[in-house]
Amino acid sequence: MSLVVITFLRTATWSSRRALQATESTDINVTVFVPDNAAADRAVQALPTDATAMGSNPAFNGLQVTTYDRPQPRPRSPQLPAVEVAIGAVALLLIVPLILCITATIWSGQKRATGEIDPGGCACCKTGCCSFNAVGPWATGELIVAATLIGFVGFLFVTMTGLTDEIVGVVVTFNSLAASEHEAIRSLLANIPRDVVVTLRDNVEQFRLLPFSVIGPGLVAAALLLLASLCSSLNANRGSYCWSKCMMLSAKVFLLLSLVFYAIFASFAVALTYAPPGVAVQINTVRGICVTVPASMLQLVADNTAAIEQLRTSGQNVTELATTLAEVQQLVVQVDTGCDHLDGVFDETFVVFLPSMLCVLAIAAALFVNQALCCAAGCCDAPPQAPADKAKPDFNSIQFETFTTRP
Repeated sequence: MSLVVITFLRTATWSSRRALQATESTDINVTVFVPDNAAADRAVQALPTDATAMGSNPAFNGLQVTTYDRPQPRPRSPQLPAVEVAIGAVALLLIVPLILCITATIWSGQKRATGEIDPGGCACCKTGCCSFNAVGPWATGELIVAATLIGFVGFLFVTMTGLTDEIVGVVVTFNSLAASEHEAIRSLLANIPRDVVVTLRDNVEQFRLLPFSVIGPGLVAAALLLLASLCSSLNANRGSYCWSKCMMLSAKVFLLLSLVFYAIFASFAVALTYAPPGVAVQINTVRGICVTVPASMLQLVADNTAAIEQLRTSGQNVTELATTLAEVQQLVVQVDTGCDHLDGVFDETFVVFLPSMLCVLAIAAALFVNQALCCAAGCCDAPPQAPADKAKPDFNSIQFETFTTRP
């Protein structure tokens, strides 16, 4: 074991979010830091399974164990959902494009067989999935990928709410500490630039809009994809496809922006999981401090509370001491809450990973389908023209000459 942190908090005189709400009882909280996940699994397996088994331990002779929460191993970084991402990649980057290509090829062949427009151009674009006859299937595919992107963006919006709550909690806690008049807190925050303090204080409500900011680029890209699909299907637009091509080009710009945006969100979880040793040590240190410091402060307050009660019982005047301790209690609660939110930011970062990756995959599929539709519609070329009918003689324009013959 690398480190063991134990706190004994009397719930009758001091309570926190970690404490049991039972009168005249003591909440014993134990946190054990181990070198790796395998050691954590072994430690959990060695622990009792229920309160009765824990109470039978010689360490609790003469005490009654009322409740017991068997801990679960908590790795530094949760396992990334690689299987779900792989399934999404196969479906969106292989199966869907393949089905659309096959459908477009068959559709184009049927159109050509019934005498539909056969545009000129290079051999690969005269027939098959790239020809003008395949605009319909690709427009349908554009509609499918747009709907898929909207669904995944909505999924990201829902999961982003948890991360936003944790970020807002950290900012609110920081603002509370920055506004504190306690000398120790003011000394601790003295090295932080005043501009940072003012910015966080004045813009805390802006952080609550983070989910809406995240889904914005994806929704705009999906809306443009929908418009490109609809414009390609309207009879009024047949022949020019000017509006369709404008929508396709605009959609491509927003798809690329969204791709970079969502890839950054997904990269946070990857960076935490596969962080270099030096960075991993710093992350472990921060998360470890958020466990040890609040625990030590909570225990210190609990011990001093018990001491003040003994002094009060013996008839001593403890008014000033109680006032000071009450101020410290408020600071401890703020630090404890802030650390919980900071730890939650790390946890929620991994929750956001899957929807972010699904958005990235949906955008990659949308880029392919959007480009295929653009190629079928002619991209920057002139509108496709129907083949001209073979020239027929105009008898009104033929002049006959009279020939005279002799027998």
